[in-house]
Amino acid sequence: MSAFSSRLLRRNVLQRLGSGPRDAQDIKVHPFFRHVNWEDVLARRVDPPIKPQLLSDEDVSQFDTKFTKQTPIDSPDDGMLSDSVNQVFVGFTYVAPSVLEELHRPMVIKARSPRKITNSPRAPFSPVSKRPQPQFGFSPSPLVTCSGGSRTNGGLPPSPLDEQMDTTSGPLPLPAAPAVVAAAPPRSPAIPTRSKVAPPPRPKP
Repeated sequence: MSAFSSRLLRRNVLQRLGSGPRDAQDIKVHPFFRHVNWEDVLARRVDPPIKPQLLSDEDVSQFDTKFTKQTPIDSPDDGMLSDSVNQVFVGFTYVAPSVLEELHRPMVIKARSPRKITNSPRAPFSPVSKRPQPQFGFSPSPLVTCSGGSRTNGGLPPSPLDEQMDTTSGPLPLPAAPAVVAAAPPRSPAIPTRSKVAPPPRPKP
C-alpha cells in the first residue's frame, strides 16, 4: 500500500503513476487492484466492501471523534502556510485558482496628495542654526513688513529659501575694535626750587 501511494505522489510528473502515455491503465494493472474487475466497476455491479449502518444523512458515527469534536471551519483555508510546511509542496505543478486570480488582478495605485507648505518660517524645515554669521562691508537690504507680520526683502514676495531663514532678529553688531591707548609724552625731570617766604612785619615806633 505504501509503495502504491508513494508512486501516486511523485513530484516528478514523468515518474508519477498514471501520468504516462498509458494514462490510468498503469493504475488499473497495479497489483493493489488485482482483485478488481474494472468492467463491473464501470457498470456499477460491484458491492462496496464496507456498508456502514447510518441513522441519517448527517450521521458521523463512522468518523473519528478526534475530528468531530473540533470546531468546523470553512474550507479551503486561504491562510498562508509557514515555510517549513510549504516545503512539502515544492515541485508540484498544481496552483490554486485563488492564487492565479490574485496575479491577474489589476493593481490600483492611489495618487499621493501634494505636500502643503505652511507660512511658518521653520516648519516643515529643519531648525535654523544659531551660529553667528560673518558680517561684510555692505548694509543689509531693507525689510518691508507685509500684512500678517511677515517680512519681505526689498518689497518682493518671500521665497521658499527666505522662509528657511530666521528673519525675526536684526543684523548682528560689528565686533568692537580693540582700544588703543596713546603713550603720553615724557615729562622733564622735576627741578627743586626755593620757596619765597614773606618777611615778618616790623614793629611800629
